[in-house]
Amino acid sequence: VYRNLGLFRPSAELLKEAVAVPGKTPTGEFNALLALAKSHYELGNYAESERLLRLAAKSLGEVTESAGRDANEVKLNLAIAETMLRVDRSAEALASLEKTYRAAKSLAPVDSEQLGRILEVLAEANFYEGNLSVARENFGDALQVWMSLYGEVHPRVAFVLSQIGAVEYMLNRKSAALLSYQKALPIERKTLGQKHPNVAVTMNNLARIHLERREFKEAETLLDE
Repeated sequence: VYRNLGLFRPSAELLKEAVAVPGKTPTGEFNALLALAKSHYELGNYAESERLLRLAAKSLGEVTESAGRDANEVKLNLAIAETMLRVDRSAEALASLEKTYRAAKSLAPVDSEQLGRILEVLAEANFYEGNLSVARENFGDALQVWMSLYGEVHPRVAFVLSQIGAVEYMLNRKSAALLSYQKALPIERKTLGQKHPNVAVTMNNLARIHLERREFKEAETLLDE
Protein backbone atom coordinates (compact mmCIF):
# COMPACT_ATOMS: atom_id res chain seq x y z
CA VAL A 1 0.00 0.00 0.00
CA TYR A 2 1.55 3.28 -1.06
CA ARG A 3 0.59 6.07 1.32
CA ASN A 4 2.09 9.14 2.92
CA LEU A 5 1.40 8.06 6.47
CA GLY A 6 1.68 11.59 7.79
CA LEU A 7 -1.57 12.48 6.06
CA PHE A 8 -3.51 10.25 8.43
CA ARG A 9 -2.27 11.71 11.73
CA PRO A 10 -4.54 14.79 11.84
CA SER A 11 -7.47 12.55 10.96
CA ALA A 12 -6.65 10.20 13.83
CA GLU A 13 -6.34 13.10 16.25
CA LEU A 14 -9.68 14.59 15.20
CA LEU A 15 -11.39 11.21 15.41
CA LYS A 16 -9.95 10.69 18.89
CA GLU A 17 -11.53 13.96 19.94
CA ALA A 18 -14.84 12.83 18.41
CA VAL A 19 -14.75 9.60 20.43
CA ALA A 20 -14.20 11.60 23.63
CA VAL A 21 -17.31 13.74 23.12
CA PRO A 22 -19.82 12.72 25.83
CA GLY A 23 -23.48 11.93 25.37
CA LYS A 24 -23.29 9.93 22.16
CA THR A 25 -25.75 7.13 21.47
CA PRO A 26 -24.33 3.58 21.35
CA THR A 27 -24.58 3.73 17.55
CA GLY A 28 -22.75 7.05 17.50
CA GLU A 29 -20.08 5.64 19.81
CA PHE A 30 -19.74 2.60 17.56
CA ASN A 31 -19.31 4.69 14.42
CA ALA A 32 -16.72 6.96 16.06
CA LEU A 33 -14.69 4.02 17.39
CA LEU A 34 -14.84 2.20 14.06
CA ALA A 35 -13.61 5.28 12.20
CA LEU A 36 -10.77 5.80 14.69
CA ALA A 37 -9.80 2.11 14.48
CA LYS A 38 -9.62 2.35 10.69
CA SER A 39 -7.43 5.43 10.95
CA HIS A 40 -4.99 3.59 13.23
CA TYR A 41 -5.08 0.63 10.82
CA GLU A 42 -3.99 2.92 7.99
CA LEU A 43 -1.14 4.15 10.18
CA GLY A 44 -0.02 0.59 10.87
CA ASN A 45 -1.01 0.74 14.54
CA TYR A 46 -2.67 -2.66 14.44
CA ALA A 47 -2.72 -3.36 18.17
CA GLU A 48 -4.44 -0.04 18.85
CA SER A 49 -6.80 -0.65 15.95
CA GLU A 50 -7.81 -4.02 17.36
CA ARG A 51 -8.30 -2.54 20.84
CA LEU A 52 -10.62 0.11 19.44
CA LEU A 53 -12.52 -2.48 17.42
CA ARG A 54 -13.18 -4.47 20.58
CA LEU A 55 -14.55 -1.32 22.20
CA ALA A 56 -16.68 -0.77 19.09
CA ALA A 57 -18.04 -4.31 19.46
CA LYS A 58 -19.01 -3.51 23.06
CA SER A 59 -20.80 -0.35 21.92
CA LEU A 60 -22.62 -2.27 19.21
CA GLY A 61 -23.76 -4.77 21.83
CA GLU A 62 -25.49 -1.92 23.64
CA VAL A 63 -27.51 -0.90 20.58
CA THR A 64 -31.17 -1.69 21.16
CA GLU A 65 -32.63 -0.76 17.78
CA SER A 66 -32.38 -3.49 15.13
CA ALA A 67 -32.24 -1.18 12.09
CA GLY A 68 -28.75 -1.29 10.62
CA ARG A 69 -27.37 -3.54 13.33
CA ASP A 70 -26.63 -6.49 11.03
CA ALA A 71 -24.89 -4.20 8.52
CA ASN A 72 -22.78 -2.69 11.31
CA GLU A 73 -21.81 -6.16 12.52
CA VAL A 74 -20.57 -6.96 9.02
CA LYS A 75 -18.53 -3.73 8.93
CA LEU A 76 -17.04 -4.50 12.33
CA ASN A 77 -16.17 -8.12 11.60
CA LEU A 78 -14.54 -7.17 8.29
CA ALA A 79 -12.40 -4.56 10.03
CA ILE A 80 -11.38 -7.06 12.73
CA ALA A 81 -10.45 -9.67 10.10
CA GLU A 82 -8.36 -7.15 8.15
CA THR A 83 -6.45 -6.30 11.33
CA MET A 84 -5.92 -9.99 12.11
CA LEU A 85 -4.30 -10.49 8.71
CA ARG A 86 -1.78 -7.75 9.41
CA VAL A 87 -0.61 -9.50 12.61
CA ASP A 88 -0.25 -13.01 11.15
CA ARG A 89 -3.54 -14.42 12.41
CA SER A 90 -4.83 -15.54 9.03
CA ALA A 91 -6.52 -18.71 10.33
CA GLU A 92 -8.66 -16.68 12.75
CA ALA A 93 -9.35 -14.12 10.06
CA LEU A 94 -10.43 -16.80 7.61
CA ALA A 95 -12.93 -18.35 10.01
CA SER A 96 -14.40 -14.93 10.77
CA LEU A 97 -14.49 -13.86 7.12
CA GLU A 98 -16.42 -16.92 5.99
CA LYS A 99 -19.19 -16.04 8.46
CA THR A 100 -18.98 -12.36 7.54
CA TYR A 101 -19.34 -13.16 3.84
CA ARG A 102 -22.48 -15.20 4.45
CA ALA A 103 -23.91 -12.43 6.61
CA ALA A 104 -23.12 -9.77 3.99
CA LYS A 105 -24.87 -11.77 1.27
CA SER A 106 -27.99 -12.04 3.44
CA LEU A 107 -28.36 -8.28 3.94
CA ALA A 108 -31.18 -6.52 2.15
CA PRO A 109 -30.17 -4.64 0.16
CA VAL A 110 -26.74 -6.16 -0.41
CA ASP A 111 -23.89 -3.66 -0.20
CA SER A 112 -22.00 -4.72 -3.33
CA GLU A 113 -18.94 -2.59 -2.62
CA GLN A 114 -18.59 -4.08 0.83
CA LEU A 115 -19.14 -7.56 -0.61
CA GLY A 116 -16.32 -7.00 -3.08
CA ARG A 117 -13.99 -5.91 -0.29
CA ILE A 118 -14.91 -8.95 1.81
CA LEU A 119 -14.11 -11.21 -1.14
CA GLU A 120 -10.71 -9.55 -1.57
CA VAL A 121 -9.83 -10.00 2.11
CA LEU A 122 -11.19 -13.56 2.06
CA ALA A 123 -8.94 -14.29 -0.90
CA GLU A 124 -5.96 -12.84 0.96
CA ALA A 125 -6.69 -14.99 4.01
CA ASN A 126 -7.01 -18.12 1.88
CA PHE A 127 -3.75 -17.22 0.13
CA TYR A 128 -1.90 -16.92 3.43
CA GLU A 129 -3.37 -20.24 4.55
CA GLY A 130 -2.14 -21.93 1.37
CA ASN A 131 -5.60 -22.37 -0.14
CA LEU A 132 -4.53 -21.06 -3.51
CA SER A 133 -7.36 -22.47 -5.61
CA VAL A 134 -9.94 -21.03 -3.21
CA ALA A 135 -8.11 -17.68 -3.21
CA ARG A 136 -8.27 -17.68 -7.00
CA GLU A 137 -12.00 -18.30 -6.84
CA ASN A 138 -12.48 -15.51 -4.28
CA PHE A 139 -10.56 -13.03 -6.42
CA GLY A 140 -12.58 -14.09 -9.46
CA ASP A 141 -15.79 -13.38 -7.58
CA ALA A 142 -14.45 -10.01 -6.42
CA LEU A 143 -13.56 -9.17 -10.01
CA GLN A 144 -17.14 -9.78 -11.09
CA VAL A 145 -18.41 -7.51 -8.32
CA TRP A 146 -16.07 -4.65 -9.25
CA MET A 147 -16.79 -4.97 -12.96
CA SER A 148 -20.54 -4.91 -12.34
CA LEU A 149 -20.13 -1.76 -10.22
CA TYR A 150 -17.46 0.16 -12.13
CA GLY A 151 -17.00 -1.42 -15.55
CA GLU A 152 -13.74 -2.80 -16.89
CA VAL A 153 -11.54 0.29 -16.42
CA HIS A 154 -11.16 0.96 -12.71
CA PRO A 155 -8.29 0.71 -10.19
CA ARG A 156 -10.03 -2.04 -8.20
CA VAL A 157 -10.46 -4.12 -11.35
CA ALA A 158 -6.76 -3.69 -12.10
CA PHE A 159 -5.82 -4.58 -8.52
CA VAL A 160 -7.80 -7.82 -8.55
CA LEU A 161 -6.48 -8.78 -11.98
CA SER A 162 -2.92 -8.37 -10.71
CA GLN A 163 -3.75 -10.45 -7.62
CA ILE A 164 -5.23 -13.15 -9.84
CA GLY A 165 -1.99 -13.08 -11.82
CA ALA A 166 0.01 -13.64 -8.63
CA VAL A 167 -2.15 -16.59 -7.56
CA GLU A 168 -2.06 -18.16 -11.02
CA TYR A 169 1.73 -17.86 -10.96
CA MET A 170 1.88 -19.59 -7.58
CA LEU A 171 -0.32 -22.35 -9.00
CA ASN A 172 2.26 -22.72 -11.80
CA ARG A 173 -0.30 -21.64 -14.40
CA LYS A 174 1.99 -19.13 -16.03
CA SER A 175 -0.01 -18.62 -19.20
CA ALA A 176 -3.03 -17.67 -17.12
CA ALA A 177 -0.87 -15.43 -14.94
CA LEU A 178 0.55 -13.71 -18.01
CA LEU A 179 -2.92 -13.07 -19.40
CA SER A 180 -4.15 -11.59 -16.13
CA TYR A 181 -1.17 -9.26 -15.81
CA GLN A 182 -1.59 -8.22 -19.44
CA LYS A 183 -5.19 -7.26 -18.72
CA ALA A 184 -4.22 -5.36 -15.57
CA LEU A 185 -1.40 -3.29 -17.07
CA PRO A 186 -3.33 -1.01 -19.47
CA ILE A 187 -5.99 -0.41 -16.82
CA GLU A 188 -3.32 0.59 -14.31
CA ARG A 189 -1.68 2.89 -16.83
CA LYS A 190 -4.98 4.57 -17.64
CA THR A 191 -6.35 4.91 -14.11
CA LEU A 192 -3.19 5.32 -12.02
CA GLY A 193 -0.69 6.82 -14.45
CA GLN A 194 2.48 5.42 -16.00
CA LYS A 195 4.67 6.38 -13.02
CA HIS A 196 2.53 4.69 -10.36
CA PRO A 197 4.43 1.96 -8.44
CA ASN A 198 1.74 -0.63 -9.27
CA VAL A 199 2.51 -0.19 -12.98
CA ALA A 200 6.19 -0.98 -12.38
CA VAL A 201 5.30 -4.05 -10.30
CA THR A 202 3.01 -5.43 -13.00
CA MET A 203 5.60 -4.78 -15.72
CA ASN A 204 8.26 -6.60 -13.67
CA ASN A 205 5.92 -9.54 -13.13
CA LEU A 206 5.23 -9.72 -16.86
CA ALA A 207 8.92 -9.52 -17.65
CA ARG A 208 9.70 -12.33 -15.19
CA ILE A 209 7.19 -14.65 -16.85
CA HIS A 210 8.48 -13.81 -20.32
CA LEU A 211 12.03 -14.58 -19.18
CA GLU A 212 10.95 -17.91 -17.72
CA ARG A 213 9.27 -18.70 -21.06
CA ARG A 214 12.48 -17.63 -22.84
CA GLU A 215 10.63 -14.82 -24.57
CA PHE A 216 13.57 -12.48 -24.27
CA LYS A 217 12.45 -9.77 -26.70
CA GLU A 218 9.16 -9.26 -24.85
CA ALA A 219 10.96 -9.20 -21.51
CA GLU A 220 13.53 -6.70 -22.75
CA THR A 221 10.81 -4.38 -24.05
CA LEU A 222 9.11 -4.32 -20.65
CA LEU A 223 12.33 -3.85 -18.70
CA ASP A 224 13.42 -0.99 -20.95
CA GLU A 225 10.24 1.02 -20.36
